[in-house]
Amino acid sequence: MVEATADRTALVLLLAALPVVPAGAVPAIDGISVFPNDHIWNARVDALPVDPDSALSSRL
Repeated sequence: MVEATADRTALVLLLAALPVVPAGAVPAIDGISVFPNDHIWNARVDALPVDPDSALSSRL
């Protein structure tokens, strides 16, 4: 249980350190696009179906 808490804390700290990119904006480093606008990682996912086991995955 302690290991899971430490892992979760490390993940939260890592995510807190990431820069926030406004919705619809393409991330860039020194003005150079990280991924092109049509790259799959820039695809919207909010309308995709949710995995029925996602609650289980979230608890792990």
